[in-house]
Amino acid sequence: MQRTLFQNIDTVFICMALNNDFNLRRLERYLSIAWDSEATLIVVLTKSDLRDVLQSRFDEVSMVTIGVDVLTTTGLSEDGFLAIKGYMALGKDLCLYRIILSPLTSADER
Repeated sequence: MQRTLFQNIDTVFICMALNNDFNLRRLERYLSIAWDSEATLIVVLTKSDLRDVLQSRFDEVSMVTIGVDVLTTTGLSEDGFLAIKGYMALGKDLCLYRIILSPLTSADER
């Protein structure tokens, strides 16, 4: 039986922090699930103020997100929000999905 995770959604934002929660394989799994929705997929890399890892992680993400826009944002300035705001429109349904690493996450997902 096939289940639809996202239905009647125009844009899916998959948000992942650039800190210790960064997990490229987990991002790939979420992209593959959301891809079937036919919504516009946007990957949002948060905590871009961590400049020492920004470029290398952005490059890693770009390798697995062909055909998907990748944005960077930080809570320290408005720039990231303004980039995201460009994808928002009246009458469009959005889904924000935040990837987090929790104590309940299995070891193979780390």
